[in-house]
Amino acid sequence: MKIDLKKDYKCVKIIDEINKIIQEYMTLFDSECNTIKDEQRQEILEAILDYYIIKKTNLVKVLNFLKVSKNFGYIDIISEMCKSRKDPTINNFLDILNSKINKIKEKEPDEFNFYIPVRVKLELKDDEKRSLKRAVKNAFGIEIVDSLPSDILEVYKDKNYLKLFSKRLILKITESGRDYTFPFENSIKPRIKAFIGAIGLSSLIFSFIQQIDFTKVDKASWDYSLKRNPIENALIITNKNNEIVYPSEESIQQYELWLDDDSVSIIGKDIWRIHKRPYGNFKTLMTILEKISQLPDKIRELLFYCLDIYFEAIVDRQLEFSFLKFWIIIEVILKQGGRRTDKSIIDLLTNLAKRRINDEHLAKMVDILYTKRNVLVHEFKKNYITQMDRNLAKIIAEILIWIVLDPPVKVHDLNELRVLIDNLVYSKEELQKRIEILSKILNAKNCLVE
Repeated sequence: MKIDLKKDYKCVKIIDEINKIIQEYMTLFDSECNTIKDEQRQEILEAILDYYIIKKTNLVKVLNFLKVSKNFGYIDIISEMCKSRKDPTINNFLDILNSKINKIKEKEPDEFNFYIPVRVKLELKDDEKRSLKRAVKNAFGIEIVDSLPSDILEVYKDKNYLKLFSKRLILKITESGRDYTFPFENSIKPRIKAFIGAIGLSSLIFSFIQQIDFTKVDKASWDYSLKRNPIENALIITNKNNEIVYPSEESIQQYELWLDDDSVSIIGKDIWRIHKRPYGNFKTLMTILEKISQLPDKIRELLFYCLDIYFEAIVDRQLEFSFLKFWIIIEVILKQGGRRTDKSIIDLLTNLAKRRINDEHLAKMVDILYTKRNVLVHEFKKNYITQMDRNLAKIIAEILIWIVLDPPVKVHDLNELRVLIDNLVYSKEELQKRIEILSKILNAKNCLVE
């Protein structure tokens, strides 16, 4: 697979624009083409050129196919063009870029093991823990391991960094790539966040969280998050030979300088729990995991994305951002299969609230919430979103997530999901009427074909 301009951008206008950027970039080098004369200008041109290359070529598609991250800049390519006195054209630029990609292709993909600690406690019986572990593996491809491998424990013996994995739930995912950055950014991190989002959903779904009274608290310390992020800022990566590839020894030494007993201790930190006591979330979480494992691939990808954003929404300390993230979920789900107008979104959500969950108060709030969403997006008014606004947006997002997770009829793709959501708002009589009309339209089209 070769990097080239996309078909829509193989026109004189776009090619001239890119050529001019490359030409200006080349003039920043000294006579020997080694040193940049204006570093600030170079950074600006690097960013502009990166936009064009990412947007107008198939570079991202090629990197994804090769399972490698974009861990290079364009300065070396421009320097090489300068030294070889090549004309400043996109074709010459792409020739050198493709030669670099060909060298990357020569490296075989490696298999990496990722270990991530999270402050989640399983307050379950042994057989329940085993059932949960199987369900997590089936739904997310994530292993819950009892401890780190002995060779890792030996390498990090007496290191504070290792204590970040102590008394935490350790999640393990195995993925392949030509470097470990690609699977981590594109698969591991989103999947971990989606799984933690599923745990959060199992605890918070359809709950109208009690509003927090901050009248006696310093405003600088206000925290409106529904939960605190349980994912520790720690990661260990090994290759297929169980050799540690991250973090490096140098990084560990740096960690040791600032990691103290308070930093690594779990005391005083929020711990998410999975349990079966009154108001427990174990049963709901198991239902979520089992439903996920049965979803078609495209529907599952959509749900993972929504659970990832859901996680970010519930741990965000700012009401404005938390509110917007719940609205992102709402609109992402509603816009599957094509765009919708503002009015169609409002009408659909209003009818879902009225007819799907029989909540007249929520139905009346939809228009208000959508207006606030627009004001926030375009003006970002501070102190404009209330906790009630955020919590209502959360409930609407959860209604749609649950429809994706557990639709009343089986859907096979995103277009069918859109048809389902559109028709959930109708009564039995209205659906029957629509069926009759659609049947007449179908018969009329069949007659035209004949």
